[in-house]
Amino acid sequence: MSQETLPHPDVRAETGRPGTIRFPQGLLGFPDILEYELGPGPGEGLYWLVGSGEETPRFLVSDPFAFFEGYELDLTPEQARSIEADDASQVGVLAITVPSREGAWTANLQGPIVINAAKGIAAQLVLPGDEPGLRRPFQPVLVSAA
Repeated sequence: MSQETLPHPDVRAETGRPGTIRFPQGLLGFPDILEYELGPGPGEGLYWLVGSGEETPRFLVSDPFAFFEGYELDLTPEQARSIEADDASQVGVLAITVPSREGAWTANLQGPIVINAAKGIAAQLVLPGDEPGLRRPFQPVLVSAA
């Protein structure tokens, strides 16, 4: 299953709340936090992924298709089943992003987040090898706060 575009991030988990994403296995390093909210970020193709509950993590994530020309991700049947996806049109892809005040930002393309936008179910993958890269630099266009 090949994914080339990010569906609109208005996902709904079984809770029915817009922007709610459920990670049955948690995120790497956060196995016990299973529900997150996806909201707009500081620029085009950038989003905030915020854990539900008190004292939970907050991640800046980016749409790799918006920043990395030629980026593609082929899901194995097992990976697609893990998010209950039947075809690529249901799947969105995000990358955990590290911002920088000086210089390029970096995106973790080695551990992408895949989301079944229709069902609000997601998983973080760990891709084998060194490509597409753990810290891929890019420079987003930010929206200034008014």
